[in-house]
Amino acid sequence: MLIEITQMQRLSIFLGHPSYALSVVLFSLLISSGIGSYTTQKIKEEHFWQSVQTRWISLIVILAVTGVLTPWIVGQFAGMTTPLRILIAIGLLFPSGFFMGMAFPMGIKTVTGENQVLIPWYWGVNGATSVFASVFTMILSLSFGITVAYWTGFIVYAAGAYTILVLIKQRTP
Repeated sequence: MLIEITQMQRLSIFLGHPSYALSVVLFSLLISSGIGSYTTQKIKEEHFWQSVQTRWISLIVILAVTGVLTPWIVGQFAGMTTPLRILIAIGLLFPSGFFMGMAFPMGIKTVTGENQVLIPWYWGVNGATSVFASVFTMILSLSFGITVAYWTGFIVYAAGAYTILVLIKQRTP
């Protein structure tokens, strides 16, 4: 939520209206994360751990690049027509959403393995932290700025990546 809401805030003025930002950011991230989540079904069991490592590292790199590029893109392309700005925003958001959509299903498979009993709890924790994170993001943005809120989200994803990579290292011989 830290990434999603801050990108919505960053792109609100760029897209010309808050309703455009809401629509474009939600559409882009929901579609791209859904596609990313779907692709995790295709991971073959013998390549699962390597694929998880690669995808989490890719997510961290893409979030870092997006965090740096967004302000530059907003400044460079602010004078374009609204349809072009919408396409630019979609192109900016799609890679992040694609890889963010992979995080939850890969994380569930990593921590549960054959123990499916905990999956409903993970869904519950995910929902509760999403609600908390949306409020937390607004508090951070208002208190310290959108950039601080974005990079806090980056740190949360980096911590998640580190945790997953440590779990993988413990599980692989």
